[in-house]
Amino acid sequence: GKQTGNFTYSCAEEMAPQVTMMCRVPIDAFPDPVSSVKMKIHDSNGNELGESETFHIRASSAQEAGMNWALIGGVAGVVIVLIALVVGLLMFMGRENDEDDDFFVEDGDFLPQGSAVQPMTRSAGPPGRSSGPPGSGESKMDRAKRLFPQWDEETIQGYFDQGWSIQQLQDWVRENN
Repeated sequence: GKQTGNFTYSCAEEMAPQVTMMCRVPIDAFPDPVSSVKMKIHDSNGNELGESETFHIRASSAQEAGMNWALIGGVAGVVIVLIALVVGLLMFMGRENDEDDDFFVEDGDFLPQGSAVQPMTRSAGPPGRSSGPPGSGESKMDRAKRLFPQWDEETIQGYFDQGWSIQQLQDWVRENN
């Protein structure tokens, strides 16, 4: 029932008697699991210098590595499912507080009949301030109506609201004629 294996390794230092010293000894992997393993250390003359306490050699770690990945994958899957359940539960509980009417337009969402909103007036700027060339006294709208007689005031104001300047409108009309 004893299995022995001999190998030679030198710690590269000469040791004096009764000196305690650490020396790491590399050992090849055991082919099979073994229990109650004990290592004995002999000097180059065959004299026993010491022995280790008994220890056990486990089975190959290749099988355990596959098992560990399966275990980690299973735990991760369970955690993902639990997170999804918690998120779903919180969303469902949050919907209970909301009114379902928030998602649809109903008659009560409009102004009462006869309560029309007054449209804002469009102006070229504060009263008394000219938007035309300096010193002309002509407003921006008056100048645009003079330069673009083919358009009404509403069309011109629409272009102004979109950010067009008179110069840009002149360039555009010139390029598209």
